[in-house]
Amino acid sequence: MTLFKMDDYEGDLDKTVKLFCSGKTQFGDWCKTVDNWCFKSKIPRLHVVTYESLLTDCFRTMRGVLNFLDAEISDEILKNVVENSRFDKMKQRDLNFVPGCPSFYAKKFMTDSKKHFLREGKSGTWKNHLTVANSEKIDQYLDMHKDFIEKIESLNII
Repeated sequence: MTLFKMDDYEGDLDKTVKLFCSGKTQFGDWCKTVDNWCFKSKIPRLHVVTYESLLTDCFRTMRGVLNFLDAEISDEILKNVVENSRFDKMKQRDLNFVPGCPSFYAKKFMTDSKKHFLREGKSGTWKNHLTVANSEKIDQYLDMHKDFIEKIESLNII
């Protein structure tokens, strides 16, 4: 199954994992890229949002983003944003190819005939898509970058 066609790249998940683990992605090695953003850049502040935090408490997570940005939005407006950001509502928009929705623009890069940008809306479903061999390759990659992973873990974001 081909996932995306972008920048003359067209590949299945096996090829994608191989390229990821060899650092041959659009932005280079993932650990080096994230390390530069988190620890070596001149960006004075960084706010990380995890998918899991959005699933657990979207309102609180989004309020944290707004506080980080020093943005004032009423609880009523934020509740409306959170309500319209629920997975089932986003999936419905995804299925209808709503122009203006970010997933609408990504669809032009997708080769899947269904062109679903959104999958399941659950954490941990990667286990249903990666083979044992691909999971082991990613584990080996992360083991090779153990020092970096420890630095990331010290940020309490994963």
